[in-house]
Amino acid sequence: MIKKIQKYEVMVTTTDFKKFVDGLMKPVTNKAGKVNDRIKALLPSVGDAVIPYRDFRRLGKGLQREQLLEGVDNQRYIDVVEIIHNHLGWNQNAIKGFSDACWQDVIAACSEEIPLPQTDWLKEYDKEHRRADAAKKLRKFGVKIKIENCDYVTENDDIVYDALIKWIRECGGRRFINKLLSQMEYLEPEGRFLTDMNGNIPNPKDVIIVRPYNYLVNLAFANINADGGSNSEAAKVFEKAMGLATDFCFLKFPVQNFGNVWGDFFHREKDTVEFFRDLVYKESIFGLTQHSVWFTRMFCERVLKYMRDSGRILANGYTFDEYERMMNYVLSAADALKCVELRRNKLNELGINSIDQLIDDVATGSEVLNNGFRTPLDEEKENAANKPLVKTNGKIYALPVTIGSWGWFEALMSVVRNQEKEDKQKDIDKELGKLIEDYINEKLDERGITHCCGNYLSPEKGEADLVVEATKGIMLFEMKKKSLTRKAKAGDEFKIVADLLGSLIDSQAQCFRTSHIMNKDGYVELDDGNGNVIKVEKRDRTAECISICLGAFGPLQDRILIKSIMDEMCDNPLTAKYDGKDKHIVKDVKKFNKDMQKWLPFLKYEKVYGDSNKNSFFNSWFLDLEQLMLIVQESNSNEELLARLRDTKCVTMGSYNFYRERRMAREMNGNKG
Repeated sequence: MIKKIQKYEVMVTTTDFKKFVDGLMKPVTNKAGKVNDRIKALLPSVGDAVIPYRDFRRLGKGLQREQLLEGVDNQRYIDVVEIIHNHLGWNQNAIKGFSDACWQDVIAACSEEIPLPQTDWLKEYDKEHRRADAAKKLRKFGVKIKIENCDYVTENDDIVYDALIKWIRECGGRRFINKLLSQMEYLEPEGRFLTDMNGNIPNPKDVIIVRPYNYLVNLAFANINADGGSNSEAAKVFEKAMGLATDFCFLKFPVQNFGNVWGDFFHREKDTVEFFRDLVYKESIFGLTQHSVWFTRMFCERVLKYMRDSGRILANGYTFDEYERMMNYVLSAADALKCVELRRNKLNELGINSIDQLIDDVATGSEVLNNGFRTPLDEEKENAANKPLVKTNGKIYALPVTIGSWGWFEALMSVVRNQEKEDKQKDIDKELGKLIEDYINEKLDERGITHCCGNYLSPEKGEADLVVEATKGIMLFEMKKKSLTRKAKAGDEFKIVADLLGSLIDSQAQCFRTSHIMNKDGYVELDDGNGNVIKVEKRDRTAECISICLGAFGPLQDRILIKSIMDEMCDNPLTAKYDGKDKHIVKDVKKFNKDMQKWLPFLKYEKVYGDSNKNSFFNSWFLDLEQLMLIVQESNSNEELLARLRDTKCVTMGSYNFYRERRMAREMNGNKG
């Protein structure tokens, strides 16, 4: 059987739509049936020429944006779109194209309900009105803005970037970072800053436009050698930079949800790739990449122990012990809010051989730090996370500690990696995955939490990285060291989806596979490689499927968004296409399509038949290693681990912040902080 393919018409512009409506709208002299039935004549049959319903809704947004920005009266055209939507609802993929004769009567039917009442006093606080306000302020500043393809388009962004860089330098790069972090809330015991609340705020008047923290911090790092002027002048230019950057990023990257999370949950105005891209922007532009001191110290000490135990010796003149000594001194001396100068005489007192070489290995020169970083999508030029120290103006500084601490891990890996570049016997990157698994197992053992792992018995193929049983649930963990690449954070749509597939989707599908075996057979048997076969019985327990990655994925780890991501993958599976000749891209595309075909059946089975069928959040978790360690440290048994994990299972308030969710859970349980 050959499936008939629908023909798509080219979407009209707002100008053409207005002419179209004007040409068809006539005064109503007699009613030809119910308005609802007449408008539903737009629902297509197979073979009809259609336009995507998503694009039709965007047309309404474009008309509204013209009205708000330019002051033109588009209200009756906006009303036509809204009336049609009110009668058809969101459960449409397409409607008949504008060439269809039914539109004559549809417009006549709409005219019976025009004008729609405009009584919502909160409308001026909604997202479109707030974006229009931002656009008007940017226009006043000198940015050229127009509505094109139903959205805002800016033509001379360089005047914004030039102004931001000028003001940051007048404030002073280090002082700008200090002022920015001082405005943020610091959360204990987690030891990190909280970004702005995002979502589920009942009163739209209370919605705060999210500030582009990552963008501004990285832009300040790129100008860290600027000392700035007086404190009073610095305060003025800081406020100007914050206002301009916030308005500009809100207009250009409107990824913030307003008042609730449903826009992201259903994301009906975006296709799959746009949805994933905007989730990445929530973190890469508006989040703040950071790690706590307690976790960095704990994990790096374990990595350094592994280096020593594996017989590695540094060729740079210092030892792993000396690297650790330097790290612990700086982490103790560093500050959460500001860059701290490290005195050479104090560093010399550490008694480290080749101290100059060690400093070179862990410090970035100001001429190199984020060199060329300018726009919110310049993630590929960001290198501030690679090293914990910076050299500028003849001095050495420790970066603000939650931002810079992870540089101790990255710098160590870089030194070892470069040293072993020609050594075919050792590859620290390949060893890292096993090291992380061992580290997690050791921490579980310290807390008295029993666990197992192993390969499936024949005829099944595959393995379970980590299984923890409790009375009321089974926790299935899969480890992935892969994080979002800089290309993905810079908006490369293929890399965004490929990175997600290679981390979240891959690991979740492996968890689902273990869960499905238990659902089918009532148990799964695992060979631990030491001659032992462990039998894990289902016994009507819910399987929590938990992906663990080394680096943070920001809002992508929110449970509502995980649900949306998994649904999106099931309902709209992606196929990558590439017609070029770049061998690396050809290879990546082939791997992407192969992996998608491999894992998609497990996702679809889980959605229909697995434990997720009984759980509104798809029974999926996506934690980074630091988040898992927080949960493990608060647990002294298998039962407590499951309880601490589930503390935030249904708390989700759309904050898109794991740490806000933890605080909400504490407050709900009567604990403050």
